[in-house]
Amino acid sequence: MGHNVLVINNRQGSELQLTEVKVDNPNFTTEVIPLQAGQRYQVAVSMKAGTPKGTQKATVTIATSDPVRKLIDVPVQALVQ
Repeated sequence: MGHNVLVINNRQGSELQLTEVKVDNPNFTTEVIPLQAGQRYQVAVSMKAGTPKGTQKATVTIATSDPVRKLIDVPVQALVQ
């Protein structure tokens, strides 16, 4: 199974923490990998083994410590063949 990768970059001069990452479809999993603590993060979105064939859609919601952008919603889609 493949996976998608999101990279979250922070504005310069402030620190960013990802406080929660969740996905609204149980066939997907997420993993947060700090690339540069407080500045850059990689969020890997993968399909679970045994996911039924067809198109799977979900929204990944990323909660951050940024007062301007507390939530980031990212739509994802995968075709299982």
